[in-house]
Amino acid sequence: MLEELDEGSVVLDVGVGTASALVKHRALLQKKNIRVIGIDNDDGYVKAAKFNVGYASIENQIRIYRQDVRLMNDLKGQIVLPHGSQVGFKSQEKEVKFDAIMFSVDHGDLITEYEANKMFAKIRKKCKLKTAKHEVIENSIDNALEAAYFTVLEYDPNNQGDKQEENKKNSKKNRSKSPLKHDKKEKEDTKKANNRNRSKSPTKHKR
Repeated sequence: MLEELDEGSVVLDVGVGTASALVKHRALLQKKNIRVIGIDNDDGYVKAAKFNVGYASIENQIRIYRQDVRLMNDLKGQIVLPHGSQVGFKSQEKEVKFDAIMFSVDHGDLITEYEANKMFAKIRKKCKLKTAKHEVIENSIDNALEAAYFTVLEYDPNNQGDKQEENKKNSKKNRSKSPLKHDKKEKEDTKKANNRNRSKSPTKHKR
């Protein structure tokens, strides 16, 4: 995702965790002058993230805050607007324009994959977004039932992702309504109508 961003982009990382992924790509962040605002609602993660960022000496590229995304000011209303819209929250002194928002979801006790996919579908449709990436984070699998996924939703002004899904559904509906069945029904109706007309026609008698 970071490689696809333009130089000078500002990214909101929701659920930044220990910021290890960001630190790992610090060379790319510095090369493209990408700034990241990382938020997490866990004190332990925030403390670890700040330490890792400071240890890597990239405080100018990454800033970490303790914040619950659900408490951000009018986040739902802001995301509906085109990307680059302003999203502000209490931990900052001023609002920041984000060019991208990224977050990870832990499938397990927090949310199931079915629920996550359902949630993403609603977000894509309402906010005109498309899924750019949805994959398991390396070395994040705890057992056969749990894993952390990395998901990226990109702004899609034409909402092509949902249109494609809608077209698929419509094509299935159209296939279920076979034209052959309609033609057969029309022929049967025509035949019945002709039979009724013949039954009403006057009979001829020989004189």
